[in-house]
This record gives sequence, structure tokens and C-alpha cells, in this order.
Amino acid sequence: MRYILFVIVFFVANSLCAQETKNQFTYKIYGGVNDTHIKVVRTDFKNYKYSDGIGWQAGIATEYQPLLFNYFLYINVGLKNFGYSRDTIYTSDTVLSYNLKPLFLDVPFGIGFRFPLKNTKYTFKVYGGINTLVGLGGKLQTLQLYYNNLNIDPNLPTGLQKRLLSETGLNFGDRNKKTFIFDYATTNWSLQLGTGIDLKRTAELSLFYNVGLTNVLPGRNITNEIQKLRVLELNLKIDFPNDVLNKHVAKK
Repeated sequence: MRYILFVIVFFVANSLCAQETKNQFTYKIYGGVNDTHIKVVRTDFKNYKYSDGIGWQAGIATEYQPLLFNYFLYINVGLKNFGYSRDTIYTSDTVLSYNLKPLFLDVPFGIGFRFPLKNTKYTFKVYGGINTLVGLGGKLQTLQLYYNNLNIDPNLPTGLQKRLLSETGLNFGDRNKKTFIFDYATTNWSLQLGTGIDLKRTAELSLFYNVGLTNVLPGRNITNEIQKLRVLELNLKIDFPNDVLNKHVAKK
């Protein structure tokens, strides 16, 4: 958490410097959808099968853009929700499906470059940085999937049946077998790469790919299973007008 606070303080300081040097500090809101893939690096649970799912993210973003160069620094602060499932064979004709929807505080930061296109309305952007996820909560649904035995009772419903067995909250924390069992580690780090198309600094459509660097499960590498997140996300960013900031700089 101290690293996140350091990054936020760094960008606030740059914001104040931007007002003095007439550099540009832009502010945005964003939202979008993501597709989550669980990469199982090591496991003792061979009968588990993971399936991708759709989630969402939303938050605020800022970019520090020196006027003399085409690079910029960026940081986002928002919420990110993932959705995926884990299936395991319970009996020969029954499967237990676990629908997981963890919720994280999402703080990606890094550097990017702007490339003006021939059509002056558009600017191509590339991003590279680190994505930090801090666990907040979420839900775990346990479903029973089965087919009725029509030989026993032909009046039973046909087709795949689903029954909700339980719904519980997800817990985040360090590994501690003596007192409590956690579902996920408190923090998760990933490498973030992305591209975007900027429309006259009023809106931007961006695509990011996050490659997990750490185990999302408690215990890091000293655990029975190592999972790493791989997330593809699509965002729409809307710029806040900087009239107030620009007038303040002009007066100086």
C-alpha cells in the first residue's frame, strides 16, 4: 500500500509543477469491460477447470504531458470486478461450479507515448506500466450442476439442472493457517501494456492487456496452487475540460 501512496503523491507533486511550467495535466473518467483468464502455473488440484468470464472496471485517470515531448505519465484509480468460474467433478453425474466475482481497488500507473496521425483529429497512444490490485471484497457462488435420472422418475425435468448451494463473501489477506483461511492475497501485481486512439483530447478508446506477475492466492509461491491473472480490458475515457486550470496558468 505504501507504494501506491508514493505514486499518488508523486503525481500530485507533478500536477503542481505542471501549473508553474505550463505543462499539461489532464483528467479523465473511464469505464469498460474486461475478460479474465486464470493462468494456473502450478496446482495439486488436477480436477479443477477454470473458465473465462466477463467483468467491469471504472474510475478516474490523470496524465502528465510535457509540451516539448510526446511522452506522458499516467495513473488511474478505480474499481475492477472480475468474473470467472471453477468447475470440479463431484460425482460421476454431478459437477460443482464455483462462480467467483472478486472486487479490487485498481491502481495502474506507467509511461506512454503519443503519435499524431495524418488525420489531426486522432492521436495514437501506447502504454506500458504496472497494475496494482488491492482486494476489497466480492462474492463466491457454489452451484450444483446435474442431470436428473429419468429411469427413477420420468416426470423429473430434463436437461442440465442448476441449484444454488451457497453464496459467501470473499476474504483477502496474508496466509495464516492458524487463525483464518483467506481466498485471495491482499495485493496483486501485473505488467500492463496497452494502446489507445485519442479524439482531440475529448475522448479515448483504449485496449489494455495485463499479465499477472504474482500469485493471486495467499502464500505467494509457498502454496499448493499458483494462479496468475491475465486480463484483457476495453475502456472508454472521457476528458474533463481544463478551462479552470488553463485560466489559472494564464493569470500567472
